[in-house]
Amino acid sequence: MFPVEGAPDAMSGELMAIPSTDFYDEDAISAITHSVSEKVDAAALGAIGWDDVARSLTKSFPRSVCALLNFNTAENWLNFEATDNIEPAFVKSYAEHFAPLNPWTPIWRSVPSGTVLVAEESCPTSMFTKTEFYNDWMRPQKNNEGAVGVKIDGGRDLIHLSLHYPLAVAGTYDFATAALHQRRKIATGANRGSCGQIGAR
Repeated sequence: MFPVEGAPDAMSGELMAIPSTDFYDEDAISAITHSVSEKVDAAALGAIGWDDVARSLTKSFPRSVCALLNFNTAENWLNFEATDNIEPAFVKSYAEHFAPLNPWTPIWRSVPSGTVLVAEESCPTSMFTKTEFYNDWMRPQKNNEGAVGVKIDGGRDLIHLSLHYPLAVAGTYDFATAALHQRRKIATGANRGSCGQIGAR
């Protein structure tokens, strides 16, 4: 069980239980990094699905959703998605309509592979609350305004992994998930070769 504190979410006002900041200490982050690393390596070898990688992250960060995406920037087409805790209808509508409208896409394209970004620092939700993407796709899902992600590869096919969560836990999750991505270095070394496993259909 996670030690919890009570806090209202900044966007919805909903009172929720959140892990205390003390939980994600050095040992906890190391343990999560090891577990996720094993899943990434197994997925790269085809032993498990990439959905299992996403699930390993959401299991470690309660109330979060995870998405691993390969977006063809030349044709504005989603080649591949592996998700957890996102309703199938939202995954479908993202692939069919909303992927090209994602305000994060230009930011991911502009940074080098391996870059870790924190939403509240690089592109907070408050910057695009009047967009179709936010009002028709993001807002209805509720409590996913905080996020940290890592760019895995760029070029025509933009591949990135993101973990979204309520703003109420951003103070804890921003640091912990960024530290996880920095240690894992998913976009570097041997795992760079696994990008072909997240390729076009």
